[in-house]
Amino acid sequence: MSLRLRPWALGLAAIFRVATPAVTLVKKEGDEHVRAGRYADAERCYRRVIESEADHPGAMVGLGFVLRQLGRTDEAREVLELAVQLAADDADAHYLLATVLETPAARDPESALRCRAIASCERALALNPRFLEAQQILSRLLVDTGQLERAAASYRREIELTPEYFGPHHQLGVVLMRLMRHAEAIESLQRAISLHPGSGASYSSLAAAYTELDDSSEECLALAQANFEHAVAAEPDNPDFHYNLGFSYWRGVQLDRAMASFDRAIELDDNHLRARWARVMLWAPAFSAKSGEPLPDRSGFGVELARFEARRASSETDDALFVGDLQPFFLAYQEECNLALLRQYGDVCARAMRRWLEREPAPAFARPQGDRIRLGVVSGDIRLHSVWMALIKGWLRSFDRARFEIVLFSLAAEMDAETSWARSRADVFLGAPKSLSEWVSAIREQNCDILLYPAIGLDPRALQLASLRLAAIQINSWGHPDTSGLPTIDYYLSADCFEPTAAQAHYSERLVLLPHFGNRIEALALPACDLDFAAMTIDRDRPIVVCPGTPYKYQPAHDHVFVEIARSMPTAQLVFFRPKGSALARLLASRITQAFAAAGLDAADHVRFVRWLNFQEFHSLLRCADLMLDTIGFSGYNTAVQAIECGLPLVTREGRFLRGRLASGVLRRMDLPELITQTKAEYVNLAVRLVSDRDYQARIRHEIEQRRSVLFDDQSAIGPLQEFLASVARPRG
Repeated sequence: MSLRLRPWALGLAAIFRVATPAVTLVKKEGDEHVRAGRYADAERCYRRVIESEADHPGAMVGLGFVLRQLGRTDEAREVLELAVQLAADDADAHYLLATVLETPAARDPESALRCRAIASCERALALNPRFLEAQQILSRLLVDTGQLERAAASYRREIELTPEYFGPHHQLGVVLMRLMRHAEAIESLQRAISLHPGSGASYSSLAAAYTELDDSSEECLALAQANFEHAVAAEPDNPDFHYNLGFSYWRGVQLDRAMASFDRAIELDDNHLRARWARVMLWAPAFSAKSGEPLPDRSGFGVELARFEARRASSETDDALFVGDLQPFFLAYQEECNLALLRQYGDVCARAMRRWLEREPAPAFARPQGDRIRLGVVSGDIRLHSVWMALIKGWLRSFDRARFEIVLFSLAAEMDAETSWARSRADVFLGAPKSLSEWVSAIREQNCDILLYPAIGLDPRALQLASLRLAAIQINSWGHPDTSGLPTIDYYLSADCFEPTAAQAHYSERLVLLPHFGNRIEALALPACDLDFAAMTIDRDRPIVVCPGTPYKYQPAHDHVFVEIARSMPTAQLVFFRPKGSALARLLASRITQAFAAAGLDAADHVRFVRWLNFQEFHSLLRCADLMLDTIGFSGYNTAVQAIECGLPLVTREGRFLRGRLASGVLRRMDLPELITQTKAEYVNLAVRLVSDRDYQARIRHEIEQRRSVLFDDQSAIGPLQEFLASVARPRG
């Protein structure tokens, strides 16, 4: 058999050929050079053999190997492709071809090369099922090409071949995490650690697996933190491990320890932007741990943000790594105007993401515009969630589909019956999981006239996308009721029931006030269920006062309100909620206990912290309660509406900003301003009266029952909303 070779392979074959008996000796000489690492000498020997015997398979395989070792990948690939034709049953030849096909420097498109490399590995393994090196490359290639189920099977085969080697156990654990099989991942990573206790990477991955297994379980979060600490102990010079540990401390509200970990990561890697960014976000904490203290110290946020931006601008780090990683989420829960801080923050995010986008290839196709206005809704909450109930579902129920084409970009991996319903209502539904690049390409391809973000500031991916200009018109709304600060967002959809006068001064976007709530909601109409009041230590014979907010809604400056209510109504039970695994809930409980003790009261006599209830359980509690206390400073919209649906009176103190006026907006819409107070003293007095004066409570309950229908299925804002969207999407000349 004779194959045509390129000139560089033929050399001087026409002039000189090695005698056949000598071919074997020259081949052996080449093999000796390979064993000694003398690859240039080996190349000369193998070429002499090929000059004499062009179809010598051993020399061809050897030449391919040394060319690969010399970094001449393209030549090696060409030689090895000939070699596997000469020696189709040589597992080594197929393996070596795979090693050069996967090399990123090869000229062919990477995806095509990797597919061919996978096929070469599989052929090598078919010839030699115990070929460990081929199995290892196959595992890696399957991961790189996103074939995770096949990768898991390949790593399991590696484990069969080398059961006492920790590597495949670790890699299998990582793949299982990506497959969302977290319990199996934990088992595999624990095995890796047992084989190699010094592997910081395995400890770090195990910590992440515990977090993903249940990020609301106190036990899982404690195990995650402990394993991040083990990772740092195993590899103290790894900056990423210190960063991960700092993030874990941040979740546990151990802010001083978090700061120390982030600082250590920066010491080890001066260009660690994620640690620098996290350090900035520590200047926007939820609240002080001490009762009665004013707002947390926010003074360093702007200063640290400016320092960060100066550093980022001169760095070549991927900007998408930090945008959305941590957000100044808790600023909204402090009753101050955040415009200046959030505008500075938004500018940093937009500049960073713009630089990231400049490095990304543009998609080849964009859907042409049609007659209908193409409206994209981008959210991580297209599921049973407060933002879904307050805004998104009403939009999907109401838009005129002859005028609007609805494209839903569902960013979250969680799906439920509401997600399925949304899919059925959309013209186009695109769901997770997707990388940032994939989301950007998908949004660009859909070519929407308008992108509507119901809640910028909740979902990290939504913030990244909103920081880019992906549509001509981009709009924010009050799912997270504060300005985004982003220069890429044009309008903010709010409602006249919620906003104070001169509210535009609170927004970087142009404020749009829609009638009433600006939305359309429906009653939940949930059936009652049996609650174990005894397990919650709630006495049905004593007044029940529901305090429905998540822990970060309660600022220390307002703790005395609960003390004063308890002092005036000693028999009342103030019922707070403890989200699963919430470190902030523990701090709040400790803080409330301190406030009561300072007033000479035992919190245990007046306060109950109960587990987080599902919607049906929560409604069942509301039907048994005497009063709801709206959170001061950051009001609750969904909780207010649910209280009204259940016929439960509530008290609110009207705030300075949209986020403090949601419940008061609900009550004004019902023409019940007497339940709205302007001071904390009025708030306490009204709460006491509603619980103590049974006739007054009965009258208010009657008024609620008579007036609440105005809240539900109100379409008065839908027409103005559609007219506004049409005016900005297709402005008249």
